[in-house]
Amino acid sequence: MSERASIFSAEDDLDVAGFAPAKTAPRRDPAVVAAVRETAERKGFSSREATPPPPPPAAPRIAPPMPQEARLRRRRTGRDRQINIKTSDAAIEQFYALADTHGWGLGETFEQALEALASHLAKQ
Repeated sequence: MSERASIFSAEDDLDVAGFAPAKTAPRRDPAVVAAVRETAERKGFSSREATPPPPPPAAPRIAPPMPQEARLRRRRTGRDRQINIKTSDAAIEQFYALADTHGWGLGETFEQALEALASHLAKQ
């Protein structure tokens, strides 16, 4: 494998003696700076100058406790696969109501619904 080429090779005569930091920053005419700022604000350009940070929040927000029904729905069952679907609010409420009424977890409710649908379709 070849070596990486150097930007400073021995054959080049690179004289950096003329490079030096500026002694002082160039002075700007305040009238020109004000005119440029006013034009920029009028045209809708926003300044990149730092703004003061927002005040810290009064107190950390703590999530409200989970309702008892939701805690009963979440239990370890050995199911480790997930399905995400979009549905209506009414269907979600009906699904949770079925789970709560029968004391089933959400995965168990889904499996019961699949079995009921399969048996219903088999009868047709």
